[in-house]
Amino acid sequence: LACVGALTVAIGWQLDVIESIALTIVVGISVDYTVHLAVAYRAAPYSNRICRTRYAMVTLGTPVVFGAATSLGATAFLTGPDFVFFKKFAIFMLLTISLAFLWSMLFFLSLCMLVGPENNMCDVFKLVKRALRRKQIHDEDPDGVTKATSVQVDQKQSNGLQAPDRPP
Repeated sequence: LACVGALTVAIGWQLDVIESIALTIVVGISVDYTVHLAVAYRAAPYSNRICRTRYAMVTLGTPVVFGAATSLGATAFLTGPDFVFFKKFAIFMLLTISLAFLWSMLFFLSLCMLVGPENNMCDVFKLVKRALRRKQIHDEDPDGVTKATSVQVDQKQSNGLQAPDRPP
């Protein structure tokens, strides 16, 4: 989005009605390819970054490429008419699709390969289950202690007082 904005300023366009309408659409399209690849990365059956990135590229790389190609092809037809709205909208869309594709395939996948989450890191469901388990252990404390620290919770879990996966 920032790149598209910078390029439109470089072209010399002012923020007008046409640009405002195009910018609202650009917000959603600019993250589309990255979100698809992120979901594939997260759903990968592997635990390390390299294998997860490769899995995302293999499973959704081709659909992302063809999605970008069809979007670019369809938008290219809007450059033909002499209507100013269509031309500006087409340029916005062509810039957005091209840059979103490049950022997702080059930058995002490289970032996943370097610092992407591994194993169960950033797994929201695991974090919620862990928090519920800690709360249940805190509620079932046989000593009547009202405040359990994480060290106490970890000690209780290691002594076999683990809570079930789901609350009753």
